[in-house]
Amino acid sequence: MTGKVAELVAHAVEKVGKSQLAESKKTPKQGCFYGWVIVTVCIFCKIFKVPGQNNVMSYTVPHLLEDFKLSHAELGGLFSAATIMAGMVQPMLGRTMDRFGGRVCIPAMQVALCVTLAVFSTWQRPEDRFLLHLEVVGIFFFLRMLIGAGEIFPNAIMQQWFQRYRGRAVAIVFTFQWLGNAFVGMAVAYIVSKYSWRTAAALGSTVNLALAPASALLIRRSPEVCGMLPDGSDGYTFVPETNVMPDGDMEMEKEKLANGPDTSDTGGTGSTRFLPHFMFTFFSGLIFGGCDFYMIEMVEEAAGKDGVSVSFSIFAPVAISLSIAIPCVGELMDAYCSRKWLPAALLAASGFLTGGMTIWLTFLQDWRGAVFYGIIRGLVFGQTSRIPQSRG
Repeated sequence: MTGKVAELVAHAVEKVGKSQLAESKKTPKQGCFYGWVIVTVCIFCKIFKVPGQNNVMSYTVPHLLEDFKLSHAELGGLFSAATIMAGMVQPMLGRTMDRFGGRVCIPAMQVALCVTLAVFSTWQRPEDRFLLHLEVVGIFFFLRMLIGAGEIFPNAIMQQWFQRYRGRAVAIVFTFQWLGNAFVGMAVAYIVSKYSWRTAAALGSTVNLALAPASALLIRRSPEVCGMLPDGSDGYTFVPETNVMPDGDMEMEKEKLANGPDTSDTGGTGSTRFLPHFMFTFFSGLIFGGCDFYMIEMVEEAAGKDGVSVSFSIFAPVAISLSIAIPCVGELMDAYCSRKWLPAALLAASGFLTGGMTIWLTFLQDWRGAVFYGIIRGLVFGQTSRIPQSRG
């Protein structure tokens, strides 16, 4: 008898505890949702991982060619090889993020970038040519790998903290990232010209070292760890995205299943629907990546040594117009999502603009032409980056 009474009491206590937990989830939370602190940390993480990007390396390339006695073919080929190798390890970085979370991975990435930039700033040319080539590939491999990690880790942690407002959070991070890159790029260009590329690398190393403990202190793996819900919701029940669908959309999905897959927009199903975007991104990446890497020398050849400031007249307008174009194109895609010709039209326009802007580089004579190039190029990037995110 006593055992049965004890069992009933334990059951009642457990039931009361669960009800109190449910009530605590419905209790209105005061103050700002902590997810926006995570967004702020991600913005700084993305801004200060720029060393190793093509547009920032552009300021260093002429000095590397001179200091290490490398030809354009050697440096470009070794840089490309390092980039390919770095791309192959990105899936492993994603699995690392899944296992250890952002509170471990982001500070670790910043410490690793600090060490890599410190080594880069003290790098000296060896006498052996083969050893020099190995060192070039090794340093650029770590730089490019860590740049990829600087994109993967913040993006992954924002997926944990935001559900309904994920698009808004990503847009805020992306906008401030590019605006920050514009100012950081101009600062790097000034430091390289006023002091040296080694000084710029050393400062980048110091900044990442300072950010690492702040990231470890502020980042949390997910809102559930802090007793919160995604988006800062009160009493919001988290359900899979595939189950959140209005009745009208559900009927449309049932009709699609009954009629078979729709292949009228791109002539394919599944991943093949994005094949045109994949192809365009690949070739535009080759074109613009190469232009960025040798932008200083290309502009000097076209406009003269002191004719155009690449950081102020080209890369800053690219970043500013890109930060404006992305939300605008997103709104356009959302407003006219039923127009199946719209993605193809945007890709076609981007293709013509990419070709035209590449040819335009050879005609740059002053800062006005450079700013025009930067604005149009930012619009091209804004269009092509929003198309796959806005298509169903």
